[in-house]
Amino acid sequence: MKEINPEHLLDRFSTHLRNVVAKSMALATSLKHELVSPVHLLMAILEEEGSVAHEILKNAGTEKKDLLALLKNKPRLKKDVEKIATMTIPELDARAKQALEKSIMIAYERSHNHVGTEHLLLGIINNRDEDVTIITKKFKGTKKIVMDEIENILTSTSRFPKVEEMSDMMSQIDDIAGQTGPITPPPPMPLPKTSRHQPSGLELFTTNLTDKSIGEKIDPVIGREKEIERVINILSRRTKNNPVLVGEPGVGKTAIVEGLAKRICEGKVPDVLKNKK
Repeated sequence: MKEINPEHLLDRFSTHLRNVVAKSMALATSLKHELVSPVHLLMAILEEEGSVAHEILKNAGTEKKDLLALLKNKPRLKKDVEKIATMTIPELDARAKQALEKSIMIAYERSHNHVGTEHLLLGIINNRDEDVTIITKKFKGTKKIVMDEIENILTSTSRFPKVEEMSDMMSQIDDIAGQTGPITPPPPMPLPKTSRHQPSGLELFTTNLTDKSIGEKIDPVIGREKEIERVINILSRRTKNNPVLVGEPGVGKTAIVEGLAKRICEGKVPDVLKNKK
């Protein structure tokens, strides 16, 4: 029998996803819960700032208080086993385990070279868990809109030939979940399709300063004309045209970028930079 190596599975997880799994288990331990549920995973995602899934949940209006209200109803450990439980890692319940399996399958179907929080979030949302349904009903807009955003991000993620040793990865979920027995990979999930415009990952997580509605609100930059002109000259080159702004926090790097954006909005740049973003 081949030895299960959970470290091999974790190698495929992004740093943010590893943190989410660890935080969900730590949360279950602190609340003296028997198992890690999808709600624990959602709470951990909200705690993992900087991750893609965190931004999606934040934009959807998901609040910690709603998750905490659901966590209060989770089964707690009996007093006679609490002391022993503090020495062990909580297991994933069936729904959380299924969500993690789905996240791996989603990455595999798209030939992604890693499994991230965005894969896990889609796996959780597609999960038929009553508590998850309560949360998705509180999304700003609809569940479908959030799923469309995730799908758009997954579509723009770099693709690689394949994720190696998928069968090993799926079997190793058991070790993390603390359960035994074969796992049957879920069938490919039908993903939502839409004809409406979908924002790219860049549009979703950044601000376009050259947008006229935003550029008009930027205050005039004073005392940085020389630096702005220097950046414009570098950007106008045919080669070696990548300016790098280096300096301590607060010295005015952002002001230079805003000054450049305002000039582009006003058309006060060389033709090569007009209408650029």
